[in-house]
Amino acid sequence: MNTIYLSIGSNLKNRFAFLKKSINLIEKKISKIYLISKIYESDSWGYKSNKYLNLCVCIKSKLEPRKILKAINLIEKSLGGNERNYKGNDQYGDRTIDIDILFYGNKIINERSLKIPHPKIEKRRFVLKPLNDIAPNFKHPITKTKVFNLLNNCSDNLPVIYYKKKIFKEKFKFIAIEGNIGSGKTSLSNMLSKEINYKKLLEDFYNNKYLKKFYKNKSKYALDLELSFSKQRFKIFNKINLNYYQENFISDYSIYKSLIFSRINLDSKKLKSFELDFEKKNLSIIKPDLIIYLDQKIENLIMNIKKRNRDFEKSISKEYLYSIKKSYQNFLDNNSDINIIKIDNSELDFVNNKDDFKKILDTIYPYI
Repeated sequence: MNTIYLSIGSNLKNRFAFLKKSINLIEKKISKIYLISKIYESDSWGYKSNKYLNLCVCIKSKLEPRKILKAINLIEKSLGGNERNYKGNDQYGDRTIDIDILFYGNKIINERSLKIPHPKIEKRRFVLKPLNDIAPNFKHPITKTKVFNLLNNCSDNLPVIYYKKKIFKEKFKFIAIEGNIGSGKTSLSNMLSKEINYKKLLEDFYNNKYLKKFYKNKSKYALDLELSFSKQRFKIFNKINLNYYQENFISDYSIYKSLIFSRINLDSKKLKSFELDFEKKNLSIIKPDLIIYLDQKIENLIMNIKKRNRDFEKSISKEYLYSIKKSYQNFLDNNSDINIIKIDNSELDFVNNKDDFKKILDTIYPYI
């Protein structure tokens, strides 16, 4: 499956209605929409006319780029979007609907009728602002610059204002919380499960017979630990495969946790064998629609670990927590196709402070 980002805009007639119609047609003709940004309003770009409403979406499809473009052209035509009311410069014109392919994975195409990545992305704040909502860490295939850096460095001064109306979508069916040891994954999973009425899946680490042994002798028991956790996780997530369309799930871990921890706990020979086995099993597993990553200061992690007072965790060192943090960061940086929201949890106490929990809800609300 290819991860594709589209930009959608309208500045004629009932702009909001045309955005909604285009969303429905994209899901019918091309793909389910996995992520949808907020809507933003801005002046027309490159010419003077009516204000535009713009948003971005993420879709996943096996269709090759030209077939995606053909389907987009048919959607635009059905909504009157191909009939431009040009304003001076023949590059620009008013549109009931305008849909552009921004990125198609990491593909680079430079043809007369199709250019990917879309030209001038880095110069258009009205594109970057909504794109940053859903893909802040995606790297431009040519410049290798993340979207949020493109937005921060954009020289376009055209105001892009949040538009209060929202286009609601079905909630993600499977959400996973990830983060370092002591970052609050289980607490947040419990709280969100109640708030959004999702069935919770909590990792049963207490009954793993290798965990306590691992903290006493990491080199001896690392492989046994990772294999046992991996087996347990695949067993649980296979159950999600069976019930994915009947229930919504939230878990305090993802299947990727096995990769993230194995890369710091195993030597290169054992890791290679582990990863090969993981990839074979991973093909049949339904992945999380969304991962919420809790970033936390090492000092706070140490404090949280001490508070919960588990005997087997007393030997956990700052160095080990740093290595876990680095492994998570490498994973986040190299998997921009996964829908990930990173939340800095360092100054928040969402368990005891309702306002802090609300801040987290407000952060993830556009995506669930």
